[in-house]
Amino acid sequence: MARVAVVALLASVLLLAPGSIGAQDQPLPGGRFFDDNETMHEPNIEAIAAIGVTEGCVPEGTAFCPEQNVSREQMASFLARALDLEPRSTSYEDVDSTGTHAGSIAAIRHAGITFGCNAQGTRFCPHDPVSREQMASFLVRALDLTPRSMGPFEDVSGTHLAAVNAIALEGITLGCDAQGTIFCPKNSVTRAQMASFIARGLELDPVVLPARLKMTGVQSVCSGSTPICSATSGSHGARVFYIQEGWFYSLPYEGDDQQRFRSSEFRLFIDGVEITNLVQVPVTDLSGTMVSLQGHVVTELEAGPHTIVGEWWWEGEPAFTSVVAFTVSG
Repeated sequence: MARVAVVALLASVLLLAPGSIGAQDQPLPGGRFFDDNETMHEPNIEAIAAIGVTEGCVPEGTAFCPEQNVSREQMASFLARALDLEPRSTSYEDVDSTGTHAGSIAAIRHAGITFGCNAQGTRFCPHDPVSREQMASFLVRALDLTPRSMGPFEDVSGTHLAAVNAIALEGITLGCDAQGTIFCPKNSVTRAQMASFIARGLELDPVVLPARLKMTGVQSVCSGSTPICSATSGSHGARVFYIQEGWFYSLPYEGDDQQRFRSSEFRLFIDGVEITNLVQVPVTDLSGTMVSLQGHVVTELEAGPHTIVGEWWWEGEPAFTSVVAFTVSG
C-alpha cells in the first residue's frame, strides 16, 4: 500500500459555462484528455482532437502528454492529418518505411513542407525534437504563408527569421513571454504548443471547457487516520457540472497489485444520494503511473446549499473522503 497515492488524480467539479462544450459532445467527463486540464493550450488541444489531428499519446486515447517535446516524425503526422495529406512512400534513408509516421513524413515532403535535415535532402532526422523556429518554417510552407522581413520579436535572426515573422503577423504565435517581445526560437516545441500552432494556423475555434473546481487541495481541511477532508465552494450561477475523480498508482507493480488497483473504487454522493452510473475512463498507464478515473455529469441542481461527497475505496474499505459544501447561487 505504500506506493498507492490515496488522493484523486483529478479531483474536480467542472462548471459548465454558457457556450462551453456540452456533455453530449465530450467522450469523457471533463474533456477528452485528463492530463491537460487547466492549461492554456487545452482549448486548442480539444480543437485539433475534434477534427482528428490527434488521438492522444496512449492507446486508450485519454491522455495527451502536453509537456512532451514534439519529434520531427510526430510533427509530420500532426501536419499531414491537419492538412488531410495522402500518405506516401518515404525515400529518406533514415526513416523506417514500416514505421508509424513514415507515410506522413513522405506526404509532407511531397507537399514541399520539409526538405529534410541535411544539405543533400537524404535524411529526415525523425527522432530529433522540433525547435520553435523550425516549426515556424514548417507552418509557413504548410499554410502557404508569405515570409515577412519585419516582426515583433527581438530574439530572432537567421534562416527562419522571415517564417517566424510570418506566423507572428498571422496571429499563429504570441511569443514566449507575457509581453510578446521574444519568441525563444531555439526552444523545443511541446505537444501542447504544437496544438495551439496548428489550431491557430487552421483558424479553428478553441473549445472552451468549463472551469475546474477542486474537491481536494490547499483549501481543504483534513482530519483522521482515514482522512476526511472538507472544503467550501460555489457555482456562480451554473446548474450543470462535471465531476471526475480517481486513483493513480506509481509503477512497477508488485504481486497482484495491478488487479487490486483495477478493483479500487471511487464513490460519489450528492445530498446523501449515491450516484450509481459513474462513467469509467479506461485504465491508463502514463509515465510510470497507472491511472483510473470515473466521472459523472450533474444537471439542474437547485439554487442553495448542497453536499458533494467523494469516497476513494481500496480493497473494500474507505481510504479517503472529500466533502464539499457546495452552494448554487440563485
